[in-house]
Amino acid sequence: MTKDSFSYQTFKTCMAGPVWGGFQAQNKIAIGVSGGPDSMALLHLLSQWAQEKDDRIIYALSVDHGLRPESLSEAEQVNEIVREWPSVSHHILRWERNGQVTAKVQERARAARYDLMTRFCAERDVSYLCTAHHQNDQAETFLFRLSKGSGLDGLACMAPFQPLSTIECGRAENRTVTLVRPLLDIPKQDLVDYCKGHKIPTVSDPSNSNLKYARSRLRAIQDDLEKEGLSAKRLSQTARRMGRARQALEIISETVYGASRLKKSGRADNDRFIDLDLENLKDWPDEIVLRVIILAMNELVKGGNYGPRFEKIERLAADLLSHTGDFPKQTLGGLIFQVHDGGRILRLCPENKEK
Repeated sequence: MTKDSFSYQTFKTCMAGPVWGGFQAQNKIAIGVSGGPDSMALLHLLSQWAQEKDDRIIYALSVDHGLRPESLSEAEQVNEIVREWPSVSHHILRWERNGQVTAKVQERARAARYDLMTRFCAERDVSYLCTAHHQNDQAETFLFRLSKGSGLDGLACMAPFQPLSTIECGRAENRTVTLVRPLLDIPKQDLVDYCKGHKIPTVSDPSNSNLKYARSRLRAIQDDLEKEGLSAKRLSQTARRMGRARQALEIISETVYGASRLKKSGRADNDRFIDLDLENLKDWPDEIVLRVIILAMNELVKGGNYGPRFEKIERLAADLLSHTGDFPKQTLGGLIFQVHDGGRILRLCPENKEK
């Protein structure tokens, strides 16, 4: 592969189209930088992009999780590499925690990484946080979620734009930071070759190849899967098609939710429950009913990071659709589900606000 096989112009093509208008208009962008070839290539590309406008700045954020003795020195190596790059301001964020992390290490480290980076963005009024997830990452995520039995939403995998948690941080009141992934259609090898072609030093994280982690094991077998036709490109395309289907279902479900939700009147506490026309819902496919119930649950339990397992919601929805007589009151995810008016109305109510 030549130096110009994947170029800045290719990168600009990745960010073409109306959906990128808000991103292109920004003067401040942040990017998570581990030091690997993926994030170093993206930072190098963003540095060139920033120079197209005089006042653009790229905040490069490296997180020191403190899980390995060398993690701080690796972040400092990144700082030395990029310190002279135009329009780049590098920052090392440290994960301060109590005690050792012994369980779900990668999951907890990932959560801490995004928390630190989004807080940094919120404090500086930065609306977009870039990551260098690429085509191979998308394929890996698809396989990982498939192994966990994910449904359509999970198999849609990563989207180019994803709103992160709304943060209350300093003067950035309730500011939403959007995660941006410009490289989802780019193979990893293109990014490795880009760094080699532009003589960009990189830093290796040994945990990425540690086979005690499921994602590392999936990464290790991707060459064998490709021989059977399950290439990163094909898996990534499948994830994109799942994403289109998910978007269509979301639009339909929002419409059905609006049509099925009954207006409340005559109660001072009418914000404490949601009534749904169960007879109307039964006219729709099970998948739409399931999504409508989830929409109602999310509206009543705002700000919750963890809901009930999807299988439990599926069972509850199946019970609601199949019942012909009395429906026993059920509790799930901090909500009470009851059927009223001869089986025609489904009421959702928080446990602590039941009357």
